[in-house]
Amino acid sequence: MVRKFSLINRNNATWDFTDPAEKVFARNPAGLGLVKSAELLRLGNKQKVVDEQYEFVNKTFDVLFYGDTREKMYSDYNDFIDFITVGDISLLYEIPSQNVAYRISVLVSEITKTEVKENGIMSCGLTLTPLSFWEDNIKNVLVVGETSGTDGKMYSLVRPYYYAQTNTLTNIEIDIQGNMEVPFEMTIDGASTDPWFGVFSDPNEPAEQRCMLSGNFTYVYVNSDEANEEIQLKDSNGNDVAYPYNYQYFPPVIDY
Repeated sequence: MVRKFSLINRNNATWDFTDPAEKVFARNPAGLGLVKSAELLRLGNKQKVVDEQYEFVNKTFDVLFYGDTREKMYSDYNDFIDFITVGDISLLYEIPSQNVAYRISVLVSEITKTEVKENGIMSCGLTLTPLSFWEDNIKNVLVVGETSGTDGKMYSLVRPYYYAQTNTLTNIEIDIQGNMEVPFEMTIDGASTDPWFGVFSDPNEPAEQRCMLSGNFTYVYVNSDEANEEIQLKDSNGNDVAYPYNYQYFPPVIDY
């Protein structure tokens, strides 16, 4: 198989568009590439880029429903509508031969419905409006300490993940291999003192930016996504910290 498409909803249920047994097949994908817009300033016989940004491009498919009877195809169509109306839809794009998988959050903005044709196929147009850019489908989880596996904690993860366990931890380095700005999300479920995170162009050089949360905490959550910016803190007694943004500290470069 060259490539594979599927949808995942809020319940972590998957609708496979390339499994013949599903009697539903997606073809003619479009909008998978990259579009960049630019604001240009003409200077004589040349132009200068003033501003540029990547565009959100709709993803479209022809979805084919086929089966032994019309009733079966209409039933499959209704099942698909039930699937997408659950919400929080992601499009998963896989290339099994290269062990590559990406996902993108989408809004199902349109699905057309046609009559069954003489060849026994009902073709419907599907339009997905992206809510994010393509992201790696792997989530990395690091559990510190031995008690996490014995005290009844459950870690519910929608995405596939790499799991590691250690009893001590001083820092985690994350290498962002893309060339776009990436929002940062961090959860520390356990005791920590003055946790901080920074942005480095070179790991051997001082951080270009750094943010520290001053204090002793039993839970830390930070999300820098512009659509979901948030900080949550619990103090050493496990109580929610009021006004968690007041605990931010941005050390000057000389302190690095």
